[in-house]
Amino acid sequence: MQLILLHLLFNILSCIPLLVVASTIEIQDEPTTKEEGKVLDDENLKHLRLASGIPITFSKESAVMTHIDSFTQDELLEIKKLSQWKSKGISSVTNVWKQDRFDLIYANVAEHKWIFERFTNLCKKANDENGWGYEIFERPFEPIQAVTYLKGSFYGAHVDVVDRDLESRGPMRSRVCAVVLLVNDPETDYEGGRLHYYVEGNDGKETYAPSKAGTTLTWKADELFHGVTELTNGERQVAVYWVHGRKKMQSEL
Repeated sequence: MQLILLHLLFNILSCIPLLVVASTIEIQDEPTTKEEGKVLDDENLKHLRLASGIPITFSKESAVMTHIDSFTQDELLEIKKLSQWKSKGISSVTNVWKQDRFDLIYANVAEHKWIFERFTNLCKKANDENGWGYEIFERPFEPIQAVTYLKGSFYGAHVDVVDRDLESRGPMRSRVCAVVLLVNDPETDYEGGRLHYYVEGNDGKETYAPSKAGTTLTWKADELFHGVTELTNGERQVAVYWVHGRKKMQSEL
């Protein structure tokens, strides 16, 4: 009997180091030092969130194009109706660089062809005038996203398409141009929630997009680091889309 008890005790004790190791690994996922949590502590970056573990690189200014008044007020009212559809639910995923708190609606491109065509033409303009070297595909590959960001949401600096997407066979592989339309007015409808990006020529600082309803930004989806500062009040409405295409061969340029 004593031998059995000793055997059981030995088995229990032998498991303790494994439990401690597993617990330690789990804790290490959280920022436990000032360096790991620098994006939250650094006085100069209080208003920003940076993508954890991803070093930011600065693109050439030609990687992004701003289109002021790309949609009229009447057109914006039509787009706002998308956000009144029944939501697919509120996401509430949080980590050190991202908190998704928004209503997300996928708009059928066939029913809103004019929006898709406008976005595609804006990407074509940026591609042609800034020398991106893409062949822009005419047909849509995914729906338009009508997004209403809620108070407390933010998005750390990131790139839309990374190496693992380019190497995959998924739909993200052929995204070449990202599109974001500011649907409602930051001056009256919300505070914070500033779209910013990182390009050369700004003393190593973030560049803020114009905060005016009807402004559309287009950028190279596999290159430009960008993010959204924390939304401190109100609701921020944007339409998001990715135009697909392919990089032209040197002989095609």
